[in-house]
Amino acid sequence: MVRSLQVRLKMKKPEAMSVATNRYLSFFVLVVMASLPAVATWISFYLEIFPFLLYPLAKVVLFVLPFVVWRLRGQSWRAGVGRMALQPPRWRGLQSGALLSMAIWGAYLFLQADLHGAGIRRKLLSLGILDAYWRLSVFILVVNAAFEEWYWRGFLLDELRNRVKHPPLIIGWGALFFGFHHYFTLRPYFPLALTLLFTWATMVAGGIWSWHRLRGWSLTDCYVSHLCVDLTVLILGATLLF
Repeated sequence: MVRSLQVRLKMKKPEAMSVATNRYLSFFVLVVMASLPAVATWISFYLEIFPFLLYPLAKVVLFVLPFVVWRLRGQSWRAGVGRMALQPPRWRGLQSGALLSMAIWGAYLFLQADLHGAGIRRKLLSLGILDAYWRLSVFILVVNAAFEEWYWRGFLLDELRNRVKHPPLIIGWGALFFGFHHYFTLRPYFPLALTLLFTWATMVAGGIWSWHRLRGWSLTDCYVSHLCVDLTVLILGATLLF
């Protein structure tokens, strides 16, 4: 009888360890990985610590991390990517992007008297990238917007909705962390009040794209919407700069 009890305990121990490991991994994914973009932006862009090394390196690490998490869970990366719904975009992505862009233009016209390009120019000159504004704009539109959708609405949102069953919490989480990491991009450009306002606006956009995903939109639909918004912001940035 004692031997039988020992055998049963030995059989349960790996299972308990697996549950504990999965709990820590979930914490790492939902909190640490959601905070990493803000930390990377703060160090490489805001503080300008080896920006041309750390910024692209952070992008590569954040792109690879989902594959590492799937591997640790014993899941297929093909299944993980498949859940992102990488289907051809539909018109709804363009419609969403157009509506958000109209809201941005409206805000710009309302705040125009308080918006100045001096902070943007100073930061871009400090980084030595002012003359490459339009080339960097292409990178932001093609690569960065796609990466952010992959990471935030593709991987992290999928991880969260597997553990949280309340859509408002999922949307709020996605909005909070997505907006927070943009704070360190915006802060060198604008006074604190405008930085907080635009950070809040970024949270709203992140919440809307999370809501789209929960409604069954593909990741490519969200990317098209995101691309429209970034294009509008870059045009307005050029208006302030040049």
